[in-house]
Amino acid sequence: MFQCKDLLSLTTMSQADVIAGSGGMEKGIRWSYKAENINFPLFTIPWNVPLLDFFEELGHAISYLDDRKDIEDSLLAEIIFGNSINTSSIEQKCRQMGNDPRMLEQVFVLHLCKKSSEETCNDLNQGITNDKIRNFAQTLKEYFSECDYPAIISCYGDRIIGFIKDCTDDRKKIIKIFEQFGEFLQNDLNGIEYTLNIGEKCESISKLQKSFHETSKTNSVLEHINRKNEIIFYDEMGFYRMLMSYENTAPMQRFADEVLDPIIQYEKKAHTQLMETMRAYFECDCNLQRTADKLFSHKNTVKYRLQRVEQLTGKSFANRFQSQELYNALMIYYFLE
Repeated sequence: MFQCKDLLSLTTMSQADVIAGSGGMEKGIRWSYKAENINFPLFTIPWNVPLLDFFEELGHAISYLDDRKDIEDSLLAEIIFGNSINTSSIEQKCRQMGNDPRMLEQVFVLHLCKKSSEETCNDLNQGITNDKIRNFAQTLKEYFSECDYPAIISCYGDRIIGFIKDCTDDRKKIIKIFEQFGEFLQNDLNGIEYTLNIGEKCESISKLQKSFHETSKTNSVLEHINRKNEIIFYDEMGFYRMLMSYENTAPMQRFADEVLDPIIQYEKKAHTQLMETMRAYFECDCNLQRTADKLFSHKNTVKYRLQRVEQLTGKSFANRFQSQELYNALMIYYFLE
């Protein structure tokens, strides 16, 4: 979408000054006489700039970006919704946007989500519109461009979806881009969270759809296990990669039930926090004090709860194999939840 800051790139606006509303430079403009919403910038231009020339140049610029956006949306739809991937069509659309089709090697999915507090959710419900997400996507494009890293970026609902070349040898650069974008999100809208997964390299364009679905599923897992505001590559998912590969989840469910059901049934009666405590304990590398700090509890309270887990399950955290069994069951439980 054409944004207010893009006005300064027009020839007729080369001598323009922003006299008010500089905070609205990211606002989108649908057409030359209609701002997207309120709080947009106010410019002054020299008296001798013909307004007709300005409006004509602006109209062409908006039209060009709209055409490009249509191609981007069409490309995204063809990749993620098509019954069969038409490689030739995708390559043609890629070239129409001025990109080399060989860059379509990896997919990333960035899901914007809300913090759990009711106050924050209300603020975010008012703040994150489709136009806002598109503006976020545009900002991310600019970060990629600044790093001279080609990317095709579009939106689908509350997700920003991108296609990039294989970044195996450029992970530091990719991490830098997304760290910069994460800082931008926090500054722009207080309380926003995101999950981000960068998929495996696709050997061919025909594999992009499969990679997109794998990456989207991975994002859902990241939300379940509370891995938010992190930059996660698919090969860093470890044990969860194996879990996601199974279509039949019944054996996993039986295993989790066998190990954890005594705890779950006890919690229903006693209203304790054994599952949450055990999860935090593993997340804190089995360190009692760090677990207590994470849960805002006393160290002895955490120790008591873990002892109760050992009594209910018959497994000891001191035994490496039994502890691993508890950990695996817990990972499967939250994966299937």
